[in-house]
Amino acid sequence: MRMVIDLLLPKHPMDIDTSIFPLASISKTFIATAVMQLVEKEIVDLDTDINRYLFESVQRIYHPERILKPLGVDISKVGVRLSDFENTEDFVKHYAYVFDTTDLERWQQVMLQLNFTPISDNLPTWLHISNYGFGAYPAGLLRMSANTLSVFLRMFLNNGSSILRPRLIAEMRTIVGGGNIPDYGLIGNNNSTQKSPSSQFGLS
Repeated sequence: MRMVIDLLLPKHPMDIDTSIFPLASISKTFIATAVMQLVEKEIVDLDTDINRYLFESVQRIYHPERILKPLGVDISKVGVRLSDFENTEDFVKHYAYVFDTTDLERWQQVMLQLNFTPISDNLPTWLHISNYGFGAYPAGLLRMSANTLSVFLRMFLNNGSSILRPRLIAEMRTIVGGGNIPDYGLIGNNNSTQKSPSSQFGLS
């Protein structure tokens, strides 16, 4: 199974300033940046069990205005939930390609809560996936334009800015566990008793 992000219908050019993409796993860098801001303020300690902080329901780790606003980004065009945006017309559309009925059934089993609209009644075909979100906040669906993302990533290339100092950037680049922590792709294989994290999808 694979999912692509494209503008199949209607055809019109992407705009680096206005076309909104979901960042998927790149969202982790924003959460890491937010955590390091708390580390600098001595609110969070990197050697403390993360569950101590996660169970404090009144605390919200990610604040877009504390990361992107100092970089000169219009945070009204950035969000995690669909409700964070006044309209979704600039969202880049999601499509999945299915070859046969077995392929289609796999998508329906893995993503039960997503609405699929086949482009054609005949297989193989593309499935249009309506705008969606994850049930667990923030869960990797931070959305923004390509230009906004580039502003954020250039902050790392420049070894920090007003929002993070160089020593914290270096700390984020440190490999945890000496490289001995297994990749998610290795969890749940025939030689492992661990299970992969479940994916829960839902409209929001």
